[in-house]
Amino acid sequence: MFIARSETPEEWKAIAVAISTIVEEATFEVTPQGLNFRGMDPSHIALIDLNWPNTAFEKFECTQPVKIGAKMDDFVRLIKRASPSDKVEFETKDGSLLIKFFDSYKKEYLLHLIEPYTTSTPLPKLALNSKVMIKTKSLEKLLDDIQVVAETVTVSAKKDQLILEGQGDTGNAKITLDKTNEDLISIDVKEECVATYSLSHLLDIISSLTSVSENRSY
Repeated sequence: MFIARSETPEEWKAIAVAISTIVEEATFEVTPQGLNFRGMDPSHIALIDLNWPNTAFEKFECTQPVKIGAKMDDFVRLIKRASPSDKVEFETKDGSLLIKFFDSYKKEYLLHLIEPYTTSTPLPKLALNSKVMIKTKSLEKLLDDIQVVAETVTVSAKKDQLILEGQGDTGNAKITLDKTNEDLISIDVKEECVATYSLSHLLDIISSLTSVSENRSY
């Protein structure tokens, strides 16, 4: 038995869309402590690691651990039918997922589930020597500015600066933010580092999260 109720569907929408950008099918692991997902796209470029504690829900019941497999296109299509004022509730029922929306009236969908994955995605062993917190919508705009000329973005973290650069057939772009910039909440660099990312992957994930989070850590 698994039941989870949220006061708003917006977090569900954001998470569902973000996951759908990297995988077509997802397996959610539910325990009495909360809901978890970890998945990597087929090309091994992007990974999402989600831990959603039971305290974040208005109601959460799980009698024993369970894995829930779903086609993300179907899941996203149904969760998008919720209005911003709806409460949303999920309940496992006879091999399906019962999705309920509550507001001035009640709306229900029964989503047929798929066989969940039996193996989990391991976390890569990475040395994370820099942590940056920046406003989500500001980062989305900065990446859009780079995407005008490039398909990838190179991010450099220095002691007091965050630098984003892109290069393509059209030309080059470079954006520099220092610690005095109001969009840059904090920057902690233990060791200067440089990394390059696919803009399409990065923007798909970040764009899906702008509605539910003002700041984002990297």
